Parts: sequence; C-alpha cells; structure tokens
Amino acid sequence: MNNSKIPLLSVLVLSYNHERYIQECIRSIWEQDYTYIEILVLDDGSSDNTLSIAIDMIRQSPFDMRVFDQSNSGLPALNFNRMASLAKGDLFAFIAADDKFVKDSLSHLVNIVIKNRDVHLVYSNGFIWKSNDDSELSLVHSDKIVNILKKQDPKIIYDYITSDISPFYIQSCIVSKELFFNVSGFDEKLLADDWVFNIRIFSYLYNNNKSFYFLNTPIFYYRLHDSNLHKNFNKMIELTYQVSNKYFSSGYKKKYVIARVFSNAILFHLKNKNINLAFEFFLDKKNPKILCFLLITKRLIHKSINRLVLTF
Repeated sequence: MNNSKIPLLSVLVLSYNHERYIQECIRSIWEQDYTYIEILVLDDGSSDNTLSIAIDMIRQSPFDMRVFDQSNSGLPALNFNRMASLAKGDLFAFIAADDKFVKDSLSHLVNIVIKNRDVHLVYSNGFIWKSNDDSELSLVHSDKIVNILKKQDPKIIYDYITSDISPFYIQSCIVSKELFFNVSGFDEKLLADDWVFNIRIFSYLYNNNKSFYFLNTPIFYYRLHDSNLHKNFNKMIELTYQVSNKYFSSGYKKKYVIARVFSNAILFHLKNKNINLAFEFFLDKKNPKILCFLLITKRLIHKSINRLVLTF
C-alpha cells in the first residue's frame, strides 16, 4: 500500500434476488463518514428486479459506483474474486446485498490501517438481526471468539479455524488489496468462501510473521432469514467435508468438525420438533455418530446446568 496517500476503500457488494434489500444495503454505504469509497455491485443472475434497482441507484450515489451482471454462478468465491479484479481500491470490504453496514462504522477500521501501515487486515464485529422485525439479536462474534481475536495472534486463529467451524464473518473485516492477492483471493473450487478465505489469510500472516488488528465494534448487520445459506444444513455438511478434506491435517479434527455440523442440525430440528429430520441426520452415513452423540449430550447437559443455576 502506498504510504503517501489516503487509501481508497472498495466495497464489494454481491447480490442475488435481493430486490427487497439492496437499496438499504447501498444506502448504508452512502451513510459512511469515510468518503474515499468506491462501490462495486455484482448481480449473480437475479430473476427479480435487483439489477435494475442497483443500476437506478448509480445516478444518486455520492461515491463512484459500478454495477456488473452475469449469468447465475451460485459461487460467492468466484464472484468476489471477479469484483476484486475490477476494483481500484487499496482496501476491500465485503457484503451481501441483503445485509447492511452500521452508519459511520467503516472509518474506524480504515483509520487503523492509516495509522498502522504494516496492518493489512482489520477484523471487527457485527449484529445478527431478524428480517421480519429488524430486531438486533446478538453479536456475530461471541465472547469466546472475541477473546480469541483480541489476542491478535495469526497462529492461534489459524489453529482454531483448521480444527473447528470458522465463526469469522468477512463482512466484519477490511483487507488490503496487497494481502488479498498475495493469498490468491477466495478459493473458487469450494463453497465455503469465508471459511477458506480466512484459512488462507491467517496462514499467510502466520507464515510471513505479519500482524492483524481486532476492533470489537459492530460494523454491519447480518440479516437472518430462511434463505440464508447457513440454515441449509445439507450444504453446510458438504462444504465442511470440502474444507476439512483440503485444509485439515488431522483425521480427528475432520471427524470433529463434521460431527459439530451434524449435532447443530440435529439440535436445530429437535428444537423445532422435527423429530424425523433430526433422526435422519443422526443416521446419515457421513455422521460420526459416537462423536456427534457426545457433542449433543455435552450441549444438553451444559444447557440443563445453566437452567439449574438460574433457578437459585
């Protein structure tokens, strides 16, 4: 990054059938107090009016804004890489068009880079919110994950995300163009775009003795609704297989992370009284059943103990 200039921030917006949300997403970028921004929107073959809405917003934009469209690929990694190759900025931020940024939040991350030019990655936090009532539910990064990020140690992060499901949301980070292309961007062969991207990023930082920064401030809203990829457990299981087979070195770690996904699916369906679906997931031949059973038992015991403590 050129130390003599104010960095241009390229905000990469990926859309697919987001006509209900894309205006709110783009306007949240317009509401930033950091003004050296460009916006790139890539529409992945929407069948609704998402593309036309985005194009109509170009004339109103206070920032340079470009809109691209293509036939549907269904591959976020490929699409973010395409936008990155077209971006002019020194820094990249990522967001899906059904999410949005917190007002005046991106400047906090950019200012860290301006003051610490050896920092090429800044992570933060975000809100989870329901689509139907816009209520804030929780933070995307739990206290456990915040404590890990606060250590600002790439080796600790790398070890964690190559032994468990990655909890780090790329919408909560900015990354330098230099670092992005040093790790070859996203892995276009795998569905788990953010998980693998973080593996690549933190592996590079660790192996090259580079640093990153964590700021525990929410900068975006992650919209929780029925069409979120992360609610589709079959896809989650498949992407977990892909990532663990390619990036995990330990056989036990592979079994553990797969069992974690199955246990999440089973507990989700039990909570919603879908007993048959829960049973189907447990009997699935890909499920490490003993490990999955132990994880479910541990979580149920922990939940029971918490309830018991609250009664006193």
